[in-house]
Amino acid sequence: MKNLLPSILAASSLLVMLGVRPAAATVLVSVSGSAPTSSFASNTTSSGAGLQWRNDTTNGLRDVGQSFSVATNLSLNAITFQIASNSAPGTGVLNAAFNLSIFQVSPNNNTGIPSGAAISVQSGILTGLTATSSDWSKYVTFTLGTSVALTSGNTYAVMLDFTTQAANRNIVFQYNSPSSYVPGQMIISTNGTSYSLFDSSNRPDFVFYATAVPEPSTVVLGLLGVAFVVLRRRVRHARCA
Repeated sequence: MKNLLPSILAASSLLVMLGVRPAAATVLVSVSGSAPTSSFASNTTSSGAGLQWRNDTTNGLRDVGQSFSVATNLSLNAITFQIASNSAPGTGVLNAAFNLSIFQVSPNNNTGIPSGAAISVQSGILTGLTATSSDWSKYVTFTLGTSVALTSGNTYAVMLDFTTQAANRNIVFQYNSPSSYVPGQMIISTNGTSYSLFDSSNRPDFVFYATAVPEPSTVVLGLLGVAFVVLRRRVRHARCA
């Protein structure tokens, strides 16, 4: 049993390290028919309406995003939006480059409108979409290459922008109106530098999910539990031999 302790401790350290992402890594995009199973902030209600995230040659630029509040210190891992139920993404979004920017909003600013410099800007390629009806109602998750530390009591906003313009570079995300998620609201920008509420009267929210990195202590306890089960099996096997 003593000989197994170094292996258990080494495995525990490795699992903790897996929760630390390399700096400046690329945002990973995944598309699923199911919503995330856990989140620290979310709006799951939809009114059936949708809003275009775009930078296409027909309608021009519109960056989109969502503000949300944080009740405890955590590290943001991913943000998920739902595609509209009756609008396929334009073909220009396939493998399009984008930026995901995170802003801290003053706790006293309940509008959630970003101002000043972003605390994190990460980039990626929009993969996993088909630009057909098979994308309807799918969930698009943007997993950060580098998790971002968020502080309890603050409000933050996540913004998405396409880095270049192209024909049919648009995707419609589902939202609800009026607001269901009170601590935040939908944010837009039509010039890439200034931001505003999409609807200042109803203050709607995208269907969104904000996910945190698992606490290291939780990860370690999970691994130790697995290691204990393996250890018990080995002990039983040795007794039976």
